[in-house]
Amino acid sequence: MNNHRLESIPRLIESIKTIGFLKRIFSWSSVVSLAIDASKESGTIDSHISELSDSVQEQKTEIATLKTEIKAKEKAIEELKTNITKAETKRDQLGENNTDLEKEITAFKKAEKQLQADYEKKQNQLDDLIKQMDADRIRLQQEREDEITQRFEDMKAQWQIHETTAEQHIKQIAKFLNIQYIGKDKVPFKGNPDNTLLIANEYVIFDAKSPQNDDLDNFPKYIRTQADSVKKYIKEKDVKKDIFLVIPSNTAHVISDNYLNMGDYNVFVITFDSLMPVIKSLQKIEEYEFAEALSPEDRDQICRILGRFAHATKRRIQVDQFFSDEFIDILTKAGQLPTEILEPTVTYEKSTKLNPPMEKAVKQIQLTELSKGVKRIKSEAEGKNISMKEDMSIIDSIPLRKDDVPEDNSGAKQ
Repeated sequence: MNNHRLESIPRLIESIKTIGFLKRIFSWSSVVSLAIDASKESGTIDSHISELSDSVQEQKTEIATLKTEIKAKEKAIEELKTNITKAETKRDQLGENNTDLEKEITAFKKAEKQLQADYEKKQNQLDDLIKQMDADRIRLQQEREDEITQRFEDMKAQWQIHETTAEQHIKQIAKFLNIQYIGKDKVPFKGNPDNTLLIANEYVIFDAKSPQNDDLDNFPKYIRTQADSVKKYIKEKDVKKDIFLVIPSNTAHVISDNYLNMGDYNVFVITFDSLMPVIKSLQKIEEYEFAEALSPEDRDQICRILGRFAHATKRRIQVDQFFSDEFIDILTKAGQLPTEILEPTVTYEKSTKLNPPMEKAVKQIQLTELSKGVKRIKSEAEGKNISMKEDMSIIDSIPLRKDDVPEDNSGAKQ
């Protein structure tokens, strides 16, 4: 509503306030005119008031809506404030955690440097240990090779003097048993056998045979060839049909056939250990004036004794060879022990000395003394629950290797 449209009502009100008696009489028409104008303006005012009332209602509605929105926004603001407070608290906690983590990182870095230093130190120690182990391995390998080489050198040296040693050994036995020894240059028949003994009016030949080189694979074939070559002696008068080939003890393990039946004669392959029992068994025949005087029982007894001597000798050689292989294998593995164990072991080994009884050519080995020793050993063995039965079949039944163990019905090793 414009201001000029509202002038009639104020003027009417002012005229009514100031109108006097005379004016009411003479100027009432102007008052009426003002009243008419005021009435018109009043209708306009009512219309405007109605419009304003609608507008006010709309504004109240908008205000209510705005208040609702304001409350929602205030609530959202409160939630935001709460979240901000929580975020600030969390930020402070994260800050503290970050400080702790930085401290831990610093400690980890310090520990890592220490670990790296320790690792490098241990790595260097390991490298030194590996170098030392390699050096020890090379040294032990070289020592084993030197030992094997020395062993072969000793074997070759033994083989080279085997003929002389066999001659001296047989001479000593012949002297001890009062048997005539005949040198190779004095035999009354063709050929030059190494050693010949005259027993029961027969010439018993003992030929010394040894390998020609380090390779023992050909030694059995060489022995067979030599067994065939002694055929020339059998043709001579009064030469016994049993020829003995004396081989070194350290070659016996490659000879599988210690008895060779050559048809017209027999060849026995023996070692030094067998010389004494074999010669003593042959000497037993000399107790008879003629070989034909022997009864079948005596002949069987002699053969049985010879057979037991031969079997016991072969078995002894086989057992000794087995334990020699085992001892060499143990010593080889012992050389691979850690240095802190190996070095004091070598020191103790060097300080240890074994003194077996020495053999004296002029002193007879008494059977009674040997029997006493055997009884003592048997007594000590029985005290330790070790079987010492004299049955030779029990000795034969003892396997020397795992492959020799018999299988049960299920096929498993017993």
